[in-house]
Parts: sequence; structure tokens; C-alpha cells
Amino acid sequence: MLYLTLECLYTTPSTAMDHVASHIGRAEGLVAMLRGILPMAKAKKLVLPLDITTSCLVVQQDVIEGKVTPALRDAVHEVASQATRHINSATHLYEEALANPTAKDTDPERVRAAAAVFLPAISVKRILDILLEVDFDPFNPALHAPLPPSHAMKVWWKARKHQFY
Repeated sequence: MLYLTLECLYTTPSTAMDHVASHIGRAEGLVAMLRGILPMAKAKKLVLPLDITTSCLVVQQDVIEGKVTPALRDAVHEVASQATRHINSATHLYEEALANPTAKDTDPERVRAAAAVFLPAISVKRILDILLEVDFDPFNPALHAPLPPSHAMKVWWKARKHQFY
């Protein structure tokens, strides 16, 4: 969706902004997967990547039963760390494009306009912060509660400043 929105924004493609969108999209997907652990466990399914569950020694039955084990916390931490790395990469690439407008596709006005497309990254970052606060417990109600109204104000403020980080 981010690519499509960027396409609508630009008449010519921007590889720099496409790269930012790629990182944000990956982080969004990883966070959605983490928030989906609870509903999928209720459906008796495990949505974490097999390589991570194997390396962390996660027992599928424990997840389905809603048990928060150290292995599950480690697996959630690993996925959350990957999402955080993607958000950090996106932020770095965006700031780099603003600071070094060398290519025509990194014109500062175009880069600032693209910030509006990347606003979902603010919510992704907030959910990652919540995960950290609840010690990577994917079943904690705080992770599944709607974000507070103050979050909408933060998104509005960041949009006004042409930022998403």
C-alpha cells in the first residue's frame, strides 16, 4: 500500500522513497504478526516464523494455551528487534535523502511530501514500545488495546512537521 500511495504522490518513481517504504512495510508486517499471536493462538495456530521458534525453542502447544514462556518472549523479542531495525533503517534513509539531495528523486520537497505516506511508522513504533513495556508478552491486554487519543495528536503533529519518526 505504501508503494501505491507513493506512486499516486509522484509522477516519476523515487527509488530512495521506495526503499524507505519497503522498510516501513516490513516493520508493519512484523508488528501485525506479533499482534496476531493472540487471535491466532485462539484459533490454534502459531504465526511466528519457524526459524525463530526453532532457535528459541518455542513449544507450539504452550502458545496455543496462552502460556507466556521465556522461549516465547525471546521469539517475540527477536521479531520485534527485526521490526525496530527496519524502522531505524527507514528513518536513516529518509534523513539521508533530506540531507543529501543529490539525485532528482531526493528533491527535499518530494521527500517532505513523502513523509505523510510513512505516518503508519509512528503507530508501529508505539506498538513496539508497548511490547518493550510489557516485557515482550504477546498476550498482554495493553498490546491489543486501541492506541489512546493522544496518539492521534502525535501523528497529526508529526505530519505537520513532515516527520514519521
